[in-house]
Amino acid sequence: MARRATPQSAEAVLRERAREPSDAALRERLGPAHAAWRTLLASLPGVEQEWKLYSAKAGWALKLKEGERTLLYAHPQDGEFRVIVVLGERAVQAALAARLSLRLREAIAAARPYVEGRSVPVVVRGPADLSDVESLLPFKREVPSAGMSRPSAPVARPKRLAPRAGRSKR
Repeated sequence: MARRATPQSAEAVLRERAREPSDAALRERLGPAHAAWRTLLASLPGVEQEWKLYSAKAGWALKLKEGERTLLYAHPQDGEFRVIVVLGERAVQAALAARLSLRLREAIAAARPYVEGRSVPVVVRGPADLSDVESLLPFKREVPSAGMSRPSAPVARPKRLAPRAGRSKR
């Protein structure tokens, strides 16, 4: 007779470095949120899925990429999963100006700005919670131009014309 995994053993599997989490371990850890997990993955066909173990404490995270662009990170937890969408500043401004839920606009505004953007968290406990994730993805995929274009070639750093104050040239 096969023994069912306990939530503790599912958690241990999601922190184990040797192998990526199995669907059975995910189902055990996510519980009812597993249906939303499967729905999220099915809604993004052709997106590259890459499991990453960032730390033993945080456990495994699923990184979803479209080409070279990371769309989101999904972190399985007990009975839910946390989706992180990192938005650049132009995407943040466009999202705050859009018709998004108050909860989502508050999460965007509260997200701390970093060089790579703002990490906007969305907790998913069931399929109904996926609407916030779906609302963020267009801002991740295509951001309206703000009159700024990316340079086609690397920009050379300007040469320093004078030595720094207090330093002599040797």
